[in-house]
Amino acid sequence: MQILIEKLKIKLLLEQKREYIGGVVANSFSFLLAVISLGYSLHCKGNISGLVDWCLVAICVITGTMSIKMLCRDMFSNYTHQDLYDDIVKLDVITHPFSLVIIRNEFEKRPNKFLLRYNERWNCWLLPYYKTTSDDVEHLRQCLSEDLDVDANAIIRKERKIYEKFSPTAGKGKVYDHTFYYAPVKLQRCHKQDEFTIGGAQYKWFSIADMQADENIMKMNSDVISILQTLTY
Repeated sequence: MQILIEKLKIKLLLEQKREYIGGVVANSFSFLLAVISLGYSLHCKGNISGLVDWCLVAICVITGTMSIKMLCRDMFSNYTHQDLYDDIVKLDVITHPFSLVIIRNEFEKRPNKFLLRYNERWNCWLLPYYKTTSDDVEHLRQCLSEDLDVDANAIIRKERKIYEKFSPTAGKGKVYDHTFYYAPVKLQRCHKQDEFTIGGAQYKWFSIADMQADENIMKMNSDVISILQTLTY
């Protein structure tokens, strides 16, 4: 798993949790031992007199009390390394990990088109995409089988890109984590039409030139098109 974190956010987190990081129990215990040593030295002296001696006694009492409180707090703290890890993961600004599926018109002698699916939320033709999971390839196989009624047994991971782009549904820029997969599936006759509908979803074949000629696609998804141009199949 990869995450993307702003430096300022992790600095603030480490500052907030600094009391729990780096052997605090040992540090508190060492401090307490130093205070005890100072108190013992005064005790051995036998005669406490003068302003300096009484100041040292006061310091021993105050710092000793603080050390005991710190040691008790650290020893019984429930904050573990796993808690710190979880807090760091929560800082991740990648909130949109998606797997994009590339399907080409392999049924043609010279495949040069890609299957796009119409997305109503974006009001745009996009590559079929699904939420990224830990077992991504198997998940994509199941999704493609359900959505397109095809066998996708040879899915190949091609590329991963993390970038910021404008989200029309949110009305602001977001950081996206896109993993591109190539799925050389065996298509049925219905899939070979220029445009078709399956399970209520609209699909259409586009070449790179077709996508570039579509003003809306370029506005919404020019970054993905650029990546498609760099991939080999």
